[in-house]
Amino acid sequence: MKKSLRFASAALALTLAAGCAMPAFAAGKSSFSKSETVYAVMNGDGSIKSTTVSEHLYSASGLANVTDKTTLTDIQNTESDAEFTQNGEELVWNTNDTDVYYKGNTDKALPIDVKVTYALDGQEAALEDIIGKSGHLTVTVNNETGTVNVNGKDRTIVTPLITAVGVILGGDASNVTAEHGMIESAAKSSVAAFVTLPGVKDSLSGLLPDEVDSIEDYLQDTVTVEADVEDFTCPQVMVACATSTAALGTSNVFDLSSIIRHRGQSPHCPFLSG
Repeated sequence: MKKSLRFASAALALTLAAGCAMPAFAAGKSSFSKSETVYAVMNGDGSIKSTTVSEHLYSASGLANVTDKTTLTDIQNTESDAEFTQNGEELVWNTNDTDVYYKGNTDKALPIDVKVTYALDGQEAALEDIIGKSGHLTVTVNNETGTVNVNGKDRTIVTPLITAVGVILGGDASNVTAEHGMIESAAKSSVAAFVTLPGVKDSLSGLLPDEVDSIEDYLQDTVTVEADVEDFTCPQVMVACATSTAALGTSNVFDLSSIIRHRGQSPHCPFLSG
């Protein structure tokens, strides 16, 4: 992996890059495509604080009178002056532009729930309670998926989402380790990076031969980072996931050095206030 790690994210706490490109149709016109990326900001424990969806509509013949379906609220055109009219869940775009980008908010559940826990010297604690303290830190990020009952047995059934997890620690951290992951350094920060497929291991339980144990590193639901910290400052936890590696590509990507430059070293936790 290159020294400059790249994550498809908005340098927020959690990003789900839905990365889906869906064909759509407008009456009397050729088809148009619609793709979306979901950005979610989480609280210190991983619970969702807010979720924003970015949409991209495209038609080579223009988007005049194209009707789009959406359940988003507080919709804003983000990159042009193209206007739309809204009737319930229908948006009719009034532009000859070939591309329209807009965003809105949603309260719908995400396909993966993230839980982040912290422990200092073996004692689990809320993040805000260990800021400024010293000791041996353990950060655990758990990507939780749902289960269904099949023939009387609970099984995990998931859409495989290729998931990149990054935990960025500041200059207060040393001796950083990450089982099933890798460590990279830039400036005074350390990044523990993982690539996982949450839920897949449980969904395949009992179905695969023992010979596939070599892929264990990529079938983790929970990843753990450990470090020695002195006057601990708030870390940044980032998750990016999509149904394909292409959707985690170079669009909306922040270079690691850019992430660290904007991270800052405030004693307060940036993602607790958004």
